[in-house]
Amino acid sequence: MLIPKCAEVVRTDKEREVVITGLDTYLELLKEIGSPVLEGEGHTDAIINCVKDVLNCRTECQDEGDGEEGEEEAEGDELLIESAGEIIPHLGKVMPPLEFAQHYTQFLPMFVNLTKKQASDAQRSFGVGMIAECMACAGPCLPAYAQQLLSLLITLARDQNDEVRNNAIFALGELVYHGRDCIFPFYGEILQTLSHAVVNESNSGALDNICGALARLIITNVSGIPLEQVIPVFVRYLPLREDFEENKWVYQSLNNLYQMGSPPLLQNLNPVIKACAISLHGNQIETDNRSIYRRGNSEL
Repeated sequence: MLIPKCAEVVRTDKEREVVITGLDTYLELLKEIGSPVLEGEGHTDAIINCVKDVLNCRTECQDEGDGEEGEEEAEGDELLIESAGEIIPHLGKVMPPLEFAQHYTQFLPMFVNLTKKQASDAQRSFGVGMIAECMACAGPCLPAYAQQLLSLLITLARDQNDEVRNNAIFALGELVYHGRDCIFPFYGEILQTLSHAVVNESNSGALDNICGALARLIITNVSGIPLEQVIPVFVRYLPLREDFEENKWVYQSLNNLYQMGSPPLLQNLNPVIKACAISLHGNQIETDNRSIYRRGNSEL
């Protein structure tokens, strides 16, 4: 009863707050219950069509009428779009990968549209953020979109807005990690983008995401990295300053290099140990994360 009722509310109610509550209900159901939410007849279509209608501005509450939108209405529309968009990666978590990949091909153009220059900075940041959040679930279809996504993210990694730039760099790392083989031919271009970004970047979150993206490159295909040039620069920007979730990638990459006996890492071990000590002292690492700890007898 609840799924179709929320669909009716999202499509027909004229109050944004009510529609947002309907979308948030879908999000909480997917988070708390998971795949059983989609088992009822028509449930998947109901949720997906609601998201599409909001992203395409086809609901009753998005009808602007004859007047121009004020600032409050514009902010309400942005919140509405964000509430709808956040449902998509959670759908990916409860759907079989191949099934989600079919829907991803329809959602991706909507996210890309949000990143265009005529959109607000908040919309552009959200659009690229959703592209990043869906990478893990979109794996089967990433090869088909690898070049398009890479071109978009490299452009946005040079954006004037801090949040857009930050999310684009994070998305680059996610594309590398989940795209795997289809991204290997573009390692040189990605490394050049990160190198340009780190020299010109002053935002702490973006610098942390540059380190996280580089760590994913190392984890995914260490043979594609010129470690002699990269490692001294990499460790110079450690420990992370703000986005501590990226520590799991940073220290996993360093752990992998240490287990390999990588000479460039061993030559820079002192700053790595200092970064580890600072991160541990500040409780900035998830100590129960198996990707960082509990890997053989590694000293890291």
